[in-house]
Amino acid sequence: MSIFKEVKEHLSIKEVAKYYGITTNRSRFAKCPFHKERTPSMKIYDDHFYCFSCQCGGDVISLTSQLFSLSPLEAAKKLQADFGIADVQYDKEQYQKERNTRMNQLLKEKQFESWKHNTYLLLTDYCSLLREWKESYSPKDLEEPITEEYVEALQELEKMEYYCDLFLYGNRADLEDFKLHEERLVKRIEQHIREHKQQYMGNTTPVIGA
Repeated sequence: MSIFKEVKEHLSIKEVAKYYGITTNRSRFAKCPFHKERTPSMKIYDDHFYCFSCQCGGDVISLTSQLFSLSPLEAAKKLQADFGIADVQYDKEQYQKERNTRMNQLLKEKQFESWKHNTYLLLTDYCSLLREWKESYSPKDLEEPITEEYVEALQELEKMEYYCDLFLYGNRADLEDFKLHEERLVKRIEQHIREHKQQYMGNTTPVIGA
């Protein structure tokens, strides 16, 4: 067993973070020690940390390495010393394999969070557009034709507001299920908003000297 594997098997990142002065709230967020901030933006997961502001992240060894400006091996040895873990032989090949696995996991996590952020913004933009269409239609008499945008707002607004709530309050499984089954919907909304903006810009005549 490598020194890195033994350290990670014996120590939880939450335990190590607390030992080194990083306190979390109920949602497991903490103020990131790697940049100045007022609102906590670094989350401590079960086996790694990730800062949504400065995008730093890693496992318990990466955290210690960055906190004390140590190499990964030096950080692992510090953790052994600080927490009384027996020393084991350093296995460079095993470490590299584990590091590559963790980096791939972090990349996937970063890609997922980017998708979550961009999709939520798209859904909120569409909701705003639907509300605008719904509120702007106020027929003066019963003979005034109903606009397509008003009908679309009636059909789609409630569902889109539900999806926005899902992105705010849903868990990871909910979002992964949405990503799996609603990608075509997301692309359709994206295209719809793009076409609307192009149409709006085409119908807008600039005022000279304004």
